[in-house]
Amino acid sequence: MFQVKRIEKLEDFEKCSELEKRIWGTEESTPPPLLIALQHNGGLLLGAFDDDENLVGFCVGFPGRKDNQSYFYSHQAGVLPELQNSGLGYLLKMKQRECAIGMGFNLMKWTFDPLQGLNGNFNLRKLGVICRTYIPNYYGIMKDELNMGMTTDRFTAEWWLKSKRVVDKEHGKSTKINLEKLLIEGAEFANETKAFKKDVRRVVKSNLNLNSDFILLEIPESIRKVKEAGMNLAIDWVEKIRPIFLNYFNKRYIASDFISEIIEGERRNFYLLLKNRLLKEELKEI
Repeated sequence: MFQVKRIEKLEDFEKCSELEKRIWGTEESTPPPLLIALQHNGGLLLGAFDDDENLVGFCVGFPGRKDNQSYFYSHQAGVLPELQNSGLGYLLKMKQRECAIGMGFNLMKWTFDPLQGLNGNFNLRKLGVICRTYIPNYYGIMKDELNMGMTTDRFTAEWWLKSKRVVDKEHGKSTKINLEKLLIEGAEFANETKAFKKDVRRVVKSNLNLNSDFILLEIPESIRKVKEAGMNLAIDWVEKIRPIFLNYFNKRYIASDFISEIIEGERRNFYLLLKNRLLKEELKEI
C-alpha cells in the first residue's frame, strides 16, 4: 500500500531531490530550497510513501498561464523504476488532480516524449489527456540517461480535469478501441513502418495528405530498443514523426487515444488522431 501526501518535512524535500536523480539517471536535480519555495508559494509537491515511510515517488507542479489561459502545470512526476507497474503513478496523478481542482483549476498541463509508448498509453488511455501541441526540442539537449543523444521533442498534454472524458476514465466507463474496428470505420495510416530487426521497426513512408476522421500514427514498441539498435535509427524516428504530428495538429487534429496490440506476434503502438469536432462532447465539464 502507498500513501500520497503533501511534502512538509525538511528532510523529505531533500529526499525528493535525491529521488529525482535515481529516477531520471542524472547527477543534477531540483534543489531542495526551490522545492520548498514552490510548496509554500502556490505550487504543489506531493510524495508517495510506502508502508515503511520510504519516499518512492513524487510529483511537483505550479500554477501556469499562457495565451490568457490559466492552468496547473505538472512539471515532474516519477516513481522508482521497480514500481512503475504498481499503479503508483496513477495514484500520484489522481491525488494531484484532486488537489488542482481544490485550488480552482479545470485544466492541468505537462509535457512528455511522444515516442515513449508507456507514457502515451498511461496519459491518453488511462488518464484521458489529449494532445494537440508538438514542440520540437523543447528542453534542448539533456544529459540524463532517458534523453541523452536525442532532441527533446515533446507533446503538451491537456488534462481537462472535470470533463466527461476524464470522469468516465476515472470510473472505468470508457470504451477500449481496437485497430480492426477503426480500420473498418475508415481510419488511415499517417506512416508506414517496416521491420528492422526483432521488436524494432523503422519508418519507410509518411502520408501528409489524409483527410479521414480517424488517423493512426505508429511509434516504436520501445524507443529504448530502437536506441539499442542504433542511435541513428532513433533519431530517424524523431525526424520522421515530427513533421507528421506538426502537419496534422496544424490541421486541427487531436491525439485522443493510444492503441497497443499484438499483430502477427509483434507488439505495435499507435496514436489515434481525431478531427477536433469529434471530441467536443467528451471535453464538456460534468
